[in-house]
Amino acid sequence: NRTIIKDDYFIITDVSDTDGERQSYALRYRGADKDGSDSPLLKFDDLGTGDRIERPISKATTETIVAGPFGTGTGATKVGELKLGGNTFNVYNVTATAADDFSIIVDLDASTVINNDVIPLNTKEGARIDLVNNTANGIKVNITTPNTDDYDDLTPTQLKFDINGSSGEVRMSEDVVSVHNFKTPEDDDDNAYGYTAMGAFVKFYTPSSDPNELAVDYPKAQKTPLVYVTGKSASFSESEVTSTDAVTVQRIEVGAAKLASEVSDIKAVNSILVGGPCANAGAATVMGNPVDCAAGFEPGVGKIQLFEHANGNVAMLVAGYSAVDTRNAAAVVANYKDYKGQLKGMKVDVKKVNNQLTVAAPAVTVPATTV
Repeated sequence: NRTIIKDDYFIITDVSDTDGERQSYALRYRGADKDGSDSPLLKFDDLGTGDRIERPISKATTETIVAGPFGTGTGATKVGELKLGGNTFNVYNVTATAADDFSIIVDLDASTVINNDVIPLNTKEGARIDLVNNTANGIKVNITTPNTDDYDDLTPTQLKFDINGSSGEVRMSEDVVSVHNFKTPEDDDDNAYGYTAMGAFVKFYTPSSDPNELAVDYPKAQKTPLVYVTGKSASFSESEVTSTDAVTVQRIEVGAAKLASEVSDIKAVNSILVGGPCANAGAATVMGNPVDCAAGFEPGVGKIQLFEHANGNVAMLVAGYSAVDTRNAAAVVANYKDYKGQLKGMKVDVKKVNNQLTVAAPAVTVPATTV
């Protein structure tokens, strides 16, 4: 409900959308043309794209502003609309439109009601950021994962920080009620690191002389721990069954478990790759580095697929659309003796039906025939 003057920055978010899927825009008001100008315009900069946004000024009937600097129930004139992301944010004039660059007020949450609500930010990948004014303790910065569809069964805890003025500088500190246990390397006292259950990687830089910096690498999809099992004693046998190559998986003597970053050439070893190409660099390599890392995966289906390299080594991919789908596929591999009759061919799908895991060859899509 704050008055916005020329060159002020502000944020708009349509709160009617699902939290975690909303579109937020950071804008800057760059002024307006006064009454009597030819084709008068409201002007804004979109900080995300760098584009200039210009909207025509068209005075409408006076509307009632429920709260805000006008006072409860006071009328104000709507002078334009910001339409972004399929949503409409009304713009009202605060000072007289007889002069250029008059002050405005914007319906920041697209609710058609001007009130004192805090406007939340949703990042492109679904994080919610709240900047909350706290008179006693400066500004609270809270970062959450609001959409439960974004993660498995462990709710990511909230990142909480405080921003305060201290000795003439703006300083940031971890909130006293934060539940994260940040780790500081022995040889690097200026940096602390942590992860959330979403897989968001947090770097908190706190030098003694400069302003603090908070960097959060928030993932598009939940990052889960990845386990790579490799060994030199992989054994596979092939036989021809009704024109289909059948591959029977034998027990692999495990030589080592490694992270993807620890394997310089995944094709130089026999491997079991847990996780799809979106999260697992080794999987992306054996699958030919697909442009769309989610291509070929569908919700509710895990995959077990065998890849043969030109050098004779092999890789088994154990992956799924979600963490749950990957877990189901991994459970089949871990208990392969129970599914030995179904683990045939180069590729099988794993589904959970009535709380039971089923293994079958992928369904074949038949192209439509035009008559």
